[in-house]
Amino acid sequence: MKKLTVRDMADIAIVAAIYVVLTITPPINVLSFGAYQFRISEMLNFLAFYNPKYIFGVTIGCMIANLFSSFGLIDVFVGGGSTL
Repeated sequence: MKKLTVRDMADIAIVAAIYVVLTITPPINVLSFGAYQFRISEMLNFLAFYNPKYIFGVTIGCMIANLFSSFGLIDVFVGGGSTL
């Protein structure tokens, strides 16, 4: 298995941060949380076709963004698992 370099970890952190910002920014967050969710940030899933290391960034970003939902820790693990 290939080891992650510092550059890889920085790229993963940037993708996670972009995911969180696209999910919880006030004009967009109305669509991101609720019974029916439309997350613009989920388009970042296509980065995994470019490089599989971005799977970690999208999953971590989803878990962090789900901390702001009303379902709490259940949504962190269930939502993060479904994104993974």
